[in-house]
Amino acid sequence: MFASRLAWVSVYAVAMAYVEAAVVRYLRQLYGIRDLLQDAPTRLDAVVWVEMGREAATLAMLFAVGQVAGTTRPARWGWFLYGWGAWDLAYYGWLRALLGWPRSLTDWDLLFLIPLPWWAPVWAPLSAAVLLMAFGASLTWRGEAGLPVRMDTLAVLLALGGAMVALWAVLSPALGRLVEGWQAAVAARPQAFPSLPYLAGYAAAAAAACRVVTGRGRKPRWLADRGGKARP
Repeated sequence: MFASRLAWVSVYAVAMAYVEAAVVRYLRQLYGIRDLLQDAPTRLDAVVWVEMGREAATLAMLFAVGQVAGTTRPARWGWFLYGWGAWDLAYYGWLRALLGWPRSLTDWDLLFLIPLPWWAPVWAPLSAAVLLMAFGASLTWRGEAGLPVRMDTLAVLLALGGAMVALWAVLSPALGRLVEGWQAAVAARPQAFPSLPYLAGYAAAAAAACRVVTGRGRKPRWLADRGGKARP
C-alpha cells in the first residue's frame, strides 16, 4: 500500500511540476526574460498578483493530496511534504527540458513571491526538496506502520530556528530594502547568497527531522489521531 501511494503521489508531483514549468515558460516569454536577475518584473502588476495566487493554489493542491493519500495524521503531513519536495525536484527537471535552464546549480532563481520575493541559487531549493522528500517519506512510513512519531522540545527549537534562518537567507534581498517601502523590497535583487547561514538553518532542520522520525520525545497533540485509529 505504501509503495503504491508513493508511486501515485510521485506521478501527481511530476505532472504538476510540468504544469508549473510550462507556466514559467509562458511568463518568461510574456515578460521577455532572458536574465532573471535583470528582466524579472520589479513592480506588482496584475500578472504578478495572479502569479502569487497560483503559488498559494499550488501549495493548497499539494496539501490536499496529502490529506487524501494519508491514512493517519502523521502520514497526511508526510505525503504533503514528500509531494512538495518531489514537485520541486521535477520542476527544475522540466525547466531544463523546456528552457535549457538552469545551466548550473549556481544560477539564481526567483523561488516564491509570497509574501516577498525569495531569491536563491538553484542548489538551495534542490537541497530543501531532498530534505522534504526524505522526511516526508519517513514520516509517512512510520505513521502508517503505527510506529511512534514524536517531537521533543529540542526538535521544535531546531525546526523553528532552522526554518527562520533559511527563510531569512532567501528573503534577505527584499528584507534589506523593506524599510524603503514594499515596492523597493519587490524590486530588490540579490548580490550574494548567504550560503553559510542557509546551510546552518538547513542542518538544524535536518537534525529536527531526524529526531522526529527516530521517535524521540513526547508525541505532539497536533499529530495525534482522534480515537487512535487509521482512517480507511
